Parts: sequence; C-alpha cells; structure tokens
Amino acid sequence: MNINKLQNNAVNLVSNCAKELKKLPAKNGACFDSAKVQNSIDALAVLGKASVNITKTTQQDLPEFFYHLTSKKNYSSIINSGKIRFSDWEQGQNGLEGIYLIDKNNFLTKWLGRKETEVLGDIDIGEMLLNFTNKDGDSLVAIKIPSKELDISKLRFRPYIKMCKESLETINPDTLNIGSDLVKKGLGIEELGNYINTKEPIEYIYQKELPKKLFDSCSEAKIEPDSIDYRKIAKQLFDN
Repeated sequence: MNINKLQNNAVNLVSNCAKELKKLPAKNGACFDSAKVQNSIDALAVLGKASVNITKTTQQDLPEFFYHLTSKKNYSSIINSGKIRFSDWEQGQNGLEGIYLIDKNNFLTKWLGRKETEVLGDIDIGEMLLNFTNKDGDSLVAIKIPSKELDISKLRFRPYIKMCKESLETINPDTLNIGSDLVKKGLGIEELGNYINTKEPIEYIYQKELPKKLFDSCSEAKIEPDSIDYRKIAKQLFDN
C-alpha cells in the first residue's frame, strides 16, 4: 500500500469537494465553512509531508560507511576469493545469515564500554565483539564499505540488547532453539529510525555477498594479549 499516494488522493478529494460545495446554494440558513475545509486540507497535507520525512530520515540515518570486522587470517581469504561471503556463525534455525556490519559511531558510543549485567553479566559488549572477531589471536582488520554502494533492500539490522533479552526469554532449554523472530529475521531497514537515537547497540546484516571492488579501505590493529587497550584498538581500526 502506497501511503503517500493515499494521502495525496485524500487531499485532492477534500479540495474537489470544497469546490463543489461552494457552488451549492445555502439551505435553511446553512453556509459553507471554508475555514473548516481548509483546516482539513492542511491537516492531510501535513500528514503526507510527515510520512515523506520519515522515509527521508530513514535513508539519512544510514551511516556514510559500514565496517566489517574480521581477523587477519580471514581477511587474507577474503582478498584471495575477491569477496566477503556470508558468516557461518549464525547459519541454521537460530541465526540470520548474512555479512555482519557495524557503524563506527554506534560502536564507539553504544557498544564499547557498555555493560548490561541483567542480560550478559559483567561483560563489556564492545570488547566481547572485538575478542570474538579476533578468535584466531592475531590481528583485527576493519573493512570500510560505503553505504551508498549497498543494495538497501538486502540490508537488515538487530538492536543487540533487545535481541539478547528476547533470546533469553524465548529459548527452549531442551533444544536450545530460540523462538524470537528478531533473532532469526532481524528488522527491515525502514524501521531503523525507531532505534537510531536510542541507547541500542546495532548490528547490521547484509544479505548479499560483497565483492572486493566495493571496499573503500582497510585498517589493521594488532592485539597485545598482555595489555589490551580496546579504545586504542578501535581508533586504529576506524581512523582511516
């Protein structure tokens, strides 16, 4: 259903009715109240503009660049194959297949330094993500990808804390299957405006392989096990 088209039709209908009413003779002292009709037209027009603004805001909410974090070992495989393939981490009935991306500003302000003790215990979720990505124990690589190069229809997202809560609430203890659609399907990018200004860490899932030609640049950060400075690592990864 095209909401904007319906709203424009409604505005036109009220306008046409107003023109016809003006042509009718007054009966029993009744008169045409042009102010009320104009108010109706204005209200419908404002509603239509608001809807248009929501659509534009959704597009504007996308960061200029997305980043795909991977290990140095995996990065070598990406370069050799010429593309980023779907992650195999969440394949299956509990996962959402695709390529996982993050937004630099969202990561620095809503992942790194964030703890949700009721859901994940005393864990910094930003550090957790970096450690998990660096499971090979080598170096981290951030691949920078312009959002304008992506097919937006293939882009979904998940508010991370909300997803974790729903996972705990819907998991079957016997089968370990999760009943949350948010976990399995994520949300369409048109809903991003509902979360972009909240405290939610957001993970993006791109459901299409990414060819090497779309990469803007890449940065590497060495992990020092004895002295891990996660802010320094993030700076090395994103300042390019």
